[in-house]
Amino acid sequence: MNFWLRNKNIAAKVRFFIHLIAKDFHLGIYKFIKPFFPAGWQRNIHYFKLGIMAKLNRGNTHYCACCDKQFKGFEDMGEGSHPRKNVRCPGCHSMERHRMLAGYLEKEKEKFFFNGCRILYLAPVVGVIQVLKNIPDTTYKGADLDSIWADEHFDLMDIPHPDSSFDFILCSHILAHVHDDKKALRELLRTLSPKGHLILLDRIHDIPTTMEASKNTDAKEREKIVGQSDRFRKYGLDFKQRIQNEGWNIEEIDYASTLSPASIHRQRLRTDEFIYVCKRSF
Repeated sequence: MNFWLRNKNIAAKVRFFIHLIAKDFHLGIYKFIKPFFPAGWQRNIHYFKLGIMAKLNRGNTHYCACCDKQFKGFEDMGEGSHPRKNVRCPGCHSMERHRMLAGYLEKEKEKFFFNGCRILYLAPVVGVIQVLKNIPDTTYKGADLDSIWADEHFDLMDIPHPDSSFDFILCSHILAHVHDDKKALRELLRTLSPKGHLILLDRIHDIPTTMEASKNTDAKEREKIVGQSDRFRKYGLDFKQRIQNEGWNIEEIDYASTLSPASIHRQRLRTDEFIYVCKRSF
């Protein structure tokens, strides 16, 4: 009740009300009935919510390169001791790394994409899906273990496609989550065309060598070893060498360093994240 008395801005009240409904629905009954909703329905519900939030947050303070819209602010993420303020786009739910990637791909589109280019996006998210599907004269395929945003469902360590099936593969924040990243990298190498590109993004920590947890460890043990229960490794400064060892040439791109401080702030990007562009070494 105090909120309503303090805040006289109608739009803010509506946003707050919708947030409560959406959060309660997602955390409550929705998680139980979700399996009975066709994937198409789930996507439409999500798009409907994004459309409402985009309209309620219209402004010109911040810009999202994924959905190509401007907003008066982004959404906060994280809880407890690791809150992150003003980071998630209300129009497509893109995070800093997604907006960084969208800007980089737009800048280098002639390098990566061509007429007939076959795109594979692993573990797809809404904002980047929009970016890739909007590239003309290409074919797009999204894949994941079970995501509603995927066209196919398969394990990255066993890709059900012939050799050289794709010309551009995007693999963002996935390798640390698979049991055997070396096997996954070999599968990516097999399915990428000889002149194709693999884009990797992952969290790199300031430690000399990568820390790994055995696939036989339980979630609690993995959290102790690598800091997160759904990860099997914590990549260190040897990340590039690990990729090269599996037959890749790799280039580290510091895209944020090419932008002005004002542009970084406007897009709410991080300056400690990098894009890794990989090509077959043979």
